[in-house]
Amino acid sequence: MGVVAAWSIGIAGLGVATLGVAACGEGAPGAGSTVRDTLPSGVERVTIASPAEPASPDWKIVEELRVGSLQSSGPDAFGWIVGLAALDGGGFAVFDYQSQELRLFDFEGGHLATHGGRGDGPGETQGGNGVMLDPGGRLWVPDDQRGRMSVFHPGSGFEEAHEYTSFSWGPVWRGAMGEGGNVFRPLVEYDKEPPSRTLVVYDSTMTPLDSLPMGVYPAFDDSPGAYCYSNEGGGGCQAVPFYGYEIRLVDPQGSVWEVEDAGEYRIRRWTPGGDTAFVVVVDRPGAPVTAAERDSAIAELRERVGPGVELDPAKIPAVKPVIESLFMPGDGNLWVHFASSGGAAFDVLAPNGSYLGTAVADIAIETGDAKPVLQDGRLWLVAKDALDVNYVVRARLEDVR
Repeated sequence: MGVVAAWSIGIAGLGVATLGVAACGEGAPGAGSTVRDTLPSGVERVTIASPAEPASPDWKIVEELRVGSLQSSGPDAFGWIVGLAALDGGGFAVFDYQSQELRLFDFEGGHLATHGGRGDGPGETQGGNGVMLDPGGRLWVPDDQRGRMSVFHPGSGFEEAHEYTSFSWGPVWRGAMGEGGNVFRPLVEYDKEPPSRTLVVYDSTMTPLDSLPMGVYPAFDDSPGAYCYSNEGGGGCQAVPFYGYEIRLVDPQGSVWEVEDAGEYRIRRWTPGGDTAFVVVVDRPGAPVTAAERDSAIAELRERVGPGVELDPAKIPAVKPVIESLFMPGDGNLWVHFASSGGAAFDVLAPNGSYLGTAVADIAIETGDAKPVLQDGRLWLVAKDALDVNYVVRARLEDVR
């Protein structure tokens, strides 16, 4: 089965029409205008000219409800939220990595149910690392550590489990639920030489349907983003401060959105085993790394690695990463979380790369692990307080143009 990029995306809740904008002046000059041309390689380039700055956004993300706090000792006392899903009919579900529990809440934040937990029994997990909503409204919890996908009905709880081969695992699930119920899972096959990236496509029983090449997996110790060293303790590798590591998102069509260069706002959409659909280029520069920041980072690293280890300051980039993460909350559009001096800021791009607008929030939104989701015109998102405690926010998008 081949995976073909599809542009006919069903947009529900808060889609292009609900956002109330078209492609912001497609082909016309002006802020947010979209110009298309073809690179010498034959790939279409989508250039967005000077989109709105955070000071003049199109929408503001306004907090309506907060669930969870440090003072709570109940089900809304969250440890590390690595998965978030919007429930049909309102409400949300989170998967907490520390407790290995799937917890469900209603629209007003009231606790509905807790499913699963740490263990080896039916519905239990050891390395559960996310949650996905299938087309029938059921919740899927992957456990890459054990190679088992557990499926829950929101009301009655655990229904079934499907085994799958797991070559590698981590604390955060990077796969996606396809619109037809297939599951897309990117992985690294370390048993190959060199280690290779693959996108595995499963059916609704986690039976593999296809395995699509995604290129060679670069070893961290060969990366320009690593300081590797030897010392009396044996040595190791440390991440280079301010280095932009790869950001990839698999969408419900099995396409990949990838930040090509962390120092630039440049996003490529491509199909594993296939071609690049287009590249989006936006005139949004990254903030410079100051001399004080560079010196402080090097000093911290020297304390960590011990004496006698040379750390070349020139490896630290001159510019901080522009893009922090990518996600699709369920409106069919790509949301780009970009670096901002205050709060959180997001560009919203249509499936064809056209600019739709910019949204901002005063909330410290976390988008690296549990991605925000959209349901019936409301965003559910994970945020952190001053003590780094996770909580969930229900927010509305307020048009401020």
